[in-house]
Amino acid sequence: MSKHQRTVLIVDDSPEDREFYRRCLFRDRDYTYNILEATLGQKGLELWQQHQPDVVLLDYRLPDLDGLEFIARLHPPSSENYLPVIVVTGQGSEAIAVQTMKAGAQDYLVKDQITPDRLILAVNSAISRVQLQSQLQLRIEKDRLVSQITQRIHQSLEIEEILQTTVDEVREFLKSDRVLIFRLQSDGSGIVTTESVAADWTPLLSTSHYDPCLSENYIQPFRQGLVTIKPDIYDGSIDPCHVNLLANLQVRANLVVPILQDGQLWGMLIAHHCQAPRQWQSLEVSLLRELATHLGIALRQAELYQQAQHELGERRRAEALLQEANESLEQRVAERTGELATVNAQLQQELVERQRTQQILEEQAQLLYLAHDTIMTRDLDGRITFWNKGAERMYGWTASEASGQISHELLQTQFPRSLAEVEAELFAQGFWEGELIQVHRNNTPIIVASRWVLQRDEQGNSVKILEINHDITERKRAEEQLRRSSERISLANAELARAARLKDEFLASMSHELRTPLNSILGMAELLLEEVFGSLTAQQRQFLHTVEQSGQHLLELINDILDLSKIESGKMEMKLTSVSVHPLCESSLNFVKQQARHKQIQLTCDIEESVSEIEADERRLLQVLVNLLANAVKFTPDGGSVNLEVRMNFLEQAVEFRVRDTGIGIAAADMGKLFQPFVQLDSSLSRRYPGTGLGLSLVRRIVDLHGGSIRVESQLGKGSCFIVILPWHPLLTQDELPLLSDLGMLQDISMQQALVVEDSTAAASQIKHYLAEMGATSVIHPVGEGALQLALRVKPDVIVLDVYLPDCSGWEVLAKLKGHSETQHIPVIIISVVDQRSRSLELGAVEHILKPLSRQKFYQALSQIFANVQEPNLHTALVIAAMESSQKPSILLAEDNEANITTTMSYLEAHNFRVILARNGVEAVQMAKRHQPNLILMDIQMPEMDGLEAIRQIRAYTPMQAIPIIALTALAMPGDEQLCLEAGANKYLAKPVRLKHLLEMMNQLL
Repeated sequence: MSKHQRTVLIVDDSPEDREFYRRCLFRDRDYTYNILEATLGQKGLELWQQHQPDVVLLDYRLPDLDGLEFIARLHPPSSENYLPVIVVTGQGSEAIAVQTMKAGAQDYLVKDQITPDRLILAVNSAISRVQLQSQLQLRIEKDRLVSQITQRIHQSLEIEEILQTTVDEVREFLKSDRVLIFRLQSDGSGIVTTESVAADWTPLLSTSHYDPCLSENYIQPFRQGLVTIKPDIYDGSIDPCHVNLLANLQVRANLVVPILQDGQLWGMLIAHHCQAPRQWQSLEVSLLRELATHLGIALRQAELYQQAQHELGERRRAEALLQEANESLEQRVAERTGELATVNAQLQQELVERQRTQQILEEQAQLLYLAHDTIMTRDLDGRITFWNKGAERMYGWTASEASGQISHELLQTQFPRSLAEVEAELFAQGFWEGELIQVHRNNTPIIVASRWVLQRDEQGNSVKILEINHDITERKRAEEQLRRSSERISLANAELARAARLKDEFLASMSHELRTPLNSILGMAELLLEEVFGSLTAQQRQFLHTVEQSGQHLLELINDILDLSKIESGKMEMKLTSVSVHPLCESSLNFVKQQARHKQIQLTCDIEESVSEIEADERRLLQVLVNLLANAVKFTPDGGSVNLEVRMNFLEQAVEFRVRDTGIGIAAADMGKLFQPFVQLDSSLSRRYPGTGLGLSLVRRIVDLHGGSIRVESQLGKGSCFIVILPWHPLLTQDELPLLSDLGMLQDISMQQALVVEDSTAAASQIKHYLAEMGATSVIHPVGEGALQLALRVKPDVIVLDVYLPDCSGWEVLAKLKGHSETQHIPVIIISVVDQRSRSLELGAVEHILKPLSRQKFYQALSQIFANVQEPNLHTALVIAAMESSQKPSILLAEDNEANITTTMSYLEAHNFRVILARNGVEAVQMAKRHQPNLILMDIQMPEMDGLEAIRQIRAYTPMQAIPIIALTALAMPGDEQLCLEAGANKYLAKPVRLKHLLEMMNQLL
């Protein structure tokens, strides 16, 4: 037989006494003991809190506490003295014994008088007394709780208050996690009507639950008073389905007591323990039994009370009505005669109103019957019960013929979906709308917009269907005609688009075919004029100038035609930037200066000081001014004058460009033809003054694209004035501050050396020139690799850095510079074609300048930087640029036109280049891989493989990815340049090519 175990805490500073108590306790035959020991009172209190032992053997004299202090700390003063403590002392004292017993100790022993049997007896007695006292206290508390709830039941008939008080008090008494009342429903489910739950657990109030295990097998035992006691839902004593339900409700231990009312199962009083299993005590079960019995009585009592209150209320109302009837009976008898007369009059009036209402209803029915649209009703089987005149006119069937017929069969109705789907939608939402195809009596199809409405009786049952149909056949025919017209318009638009595409293809082809021979003509003329093949006589030089001028004139004609085509097709894009007016006007005058000097025409320019910048497309605005100035010089006799005037129109916020001449003037009758393409005002003028008649047409269209206007003031024989008015919106962004007019603002900059990271020779030379103007020296390096080491060695005052470098990104170089302690303080200016200012500033740059670089922007950036720098560290300027090769550069020329081959090869060889020739795209790829040239000149239109595909294949070969490629092509249509650059070309030149321009571009790339 196994022994029960007890836990004993021995608090004594004497090891001999503790060992003696241990030996005594181990002689107990009925119990085994788990001994806890402490030599100090504080340690003993900690062991009490941790283990809650069954009994404590407490030495009265301890080094830190005496026995009374120890007992006082075991519980607050207000609690009952039910502590299982036995006080032991070396000397017997009745006073000490009385004090300890009053403090809550269960016994008092003198150490010299302790024997094993006496100690075991004292331990058993102490534990028994504490248990009896606890049970007695629980029973008293239970009786108090039952009495309190019973008293409330008798004092109050508010059943909700009684139920809530019950669950609150029971949960407090049981110290459980949840107590609830579960009301059973007729369908086997139930609802939580009242609940008391701890804060850590999910509330179930007003929730409904269905327990599949709660069958008739369980309900009948509950009716007979069954109480289910489940210490642990996982002990296997309940069905798995019930376990799942309780687990979902966070229940671990369950106690269920039925609530009976007149022998029927009303519901259940349920206690839940959620945090751990729990052994329910018989006292706790007894409490819930008694409370369930009282709750059943309270429920019945409340029900009877409510019933009595209802009956009492009904009786009082009846008595009041009877009393009122008795009191008013005599008065009503007296008034009856007068009332009968009044009622009779009212009946007469009501009869008249009914007749009028009946007449209105008949009129409305007649209107429905005569309505133009079809109005019919049919029963749920589809048989027609009402058929108005509109239906007779629409379908040709009379009401008598249609009545009783199934409407869908009579009218041969075609539905957009199946009839079953349509009726399902009708019955679901009460109506249906859609288009139907039906047939007239003469077999003519009719398209109708139909609306069905479901009609119901007072009980909500469907009884019939009202159908209203509107003939939309003519509207549908009109819509079909409109659709066909739209298709024809779409086809016409497609034809127009095709015509525009064919025109573009024609212009592209024409441009190519004209530019190819022009390229050879102008190239050879340029070679000969430079006397590459020997000296020229004066007559030869004159003839060559004539050839060159004629070729240039033909090229201008081609460009004008292409520009006009771009504008008319909407493909010309305006690149608006901030344009400085003074340099623009000087450039335009330079274009006509030689022609004016030849005719001894005086050129003047007058620019108002308030006009400095304008927002415009610089190249197109220059084209406008050059066209107007060239016309003015062309039509002005020798010795005349041409003036360019720029004024600000503050009223219209616009800039006016006026080109005034003393030429032949324009007749008023010719003003209307002035801006028409390919038109000159007089055939005789066409012979005297050469031209295409496109210049002014282009001018007007470019001005229109800028949102401006152009007008002419002229007198025949006295001269003309062309006035261009453009909106004035100067671009002032954080990247472009007002331009500097001179170097005065740089006088305070103390800088002698700078570092510029740039792979373009032209760009590096430009920066080097700007620095030289300030007295700073320059060092050139072509790549990002080694830039940090060079900066560490030179220690510049400022670093100028390009983003696109051959071997790495400029942002990587910037990160390295800012990551090194010796270079992170040096200001860095980013100069790039990439407009990502925010990224540059985030990485540590002090300024980001967008290419193309101008002197003013560069000096502004330096001025802003050094205005904030107290003392530049050192006096060094470093420029990193492309290194020039001392070897003779090799050029791969891919070209199939013999004239262009001869011209280009001769020119390049004369300028110390080694030329490798490929006559098609396949040869170009092969030659490039074999010779690894320094630069490739690639024609685009070649046999076997075009230049675009050749560029792509060259770029796909890793060793050749860095070789510069210039695309040379007679293609000059919109998007051609972008196609070449996307394929991998570095630069794009449209034929005919000026050989000097080509040479400059090659030197930049090399």
